[in-house]
Amino acid sequence: MLAMATTAHTRRLAAAAALAAAVCFVELAAAWLAHSVALLADAGHVAVDVLGLLVAALAARQATRRPRGRQTYGYHRVGVLVALANALVLLAVVGGVAVLAALRLRHPGHPAAPLMLGAAGVGILANGLVAVWLRRDRSLNVRAAVLHAVSDAVAGLAVVVAAVVILLTGWVVVDPLLSLLIAAVIAAMALPMVREGVGVLLEAVPPGVALADVEAEILATAGVVAVHDLHVWGITAEHRVLSCHLAVAEQGLGEAEHLVRDLSDRLCDRFQLRHTTIQVETCHPCPPDLCADDGVAQHNHPHPASTGAAAGHS
Repeated sequence: MLAMATTAHTRRLAAAAALAAAVCFVELAAAWLAHSVALLADAGHVAVDVLGLLVAALAARQATRRPRGRQTYGYHRVGVLVALANALVLLAVVGGVAVLAALRLRHPGHPAAPLMLGAAGVGILANGLVAVWLRRDRSLNVRAAVLHAVSDAVAGLAVVVAAVVILLTGWVVVDPLLSLLIAAVIAAMALPMVREGVGVLLEAVPPGVALADVEAEILATAGVVAVHDLHVWGITAEHRVLSCHLAVAEQGLGEAEHLVRDLSDRLCDRFQLRHTTIQVETCHPCPPDLCADDGVAQHNHPHPASTGAAAGHS
């Protein structure tokens, strides 16, 4: 079932890439004939989309590969790397568009407004269709592809506005002015994707999760004396992971296993932490001055008296 879903997902991405390639060709030809920098900017953006969608399809396929060898978590982060690369390339394209638009402000051309209007309309319809195809997938990788499609539609709308203004007033400076607006809007949409991708790669606490709340939930567990070496991060934006050491009161192994299972279920339900690794220890908290700071966040660091078994949940 998973393989069938993955195949269908990959086919949707490939179809979206083919549609984007057709739009890119139409807009490039129209930009050349119409002498429109706004339309050229949109065409360049669509060209990046084609590559992004193709690589997104590859990343979606890679993410289903089973863990093996050195990749003990599998290949889920291929999608994160692709999304981050897409967003960075998009920002580079934005920079190029801004420079070209600034040059055109000094030397305005004479864009052919009817051709701009037709080509932009085709782009808006095509990118709207791509966004609808991919809207249900919430992975960071595909969200980056949807971001490209939505920003393309926004850029196309700006081109339509420019064409209408030129048709009604003859004010050709609107073409580079709206190109700068397109660049600003696209940059505003891409920067959050860059921040999220970098956060995943740096193994930061996922957005929407407060480490203090996680710690409080753990300490509210009956029998837990303290928690240390608490870490929460994401393999991807959707695949959240926790590991920690628990200091517990003296108890049998069976009781400790039930404690860990109950805690893991609660952490999954409340924080969507679907993979937890919890080591149980019978320990006594140490004085603060004996807990050296080694550069890693520590929480209620105990002094181990004995060590129990590690337990995991996924």
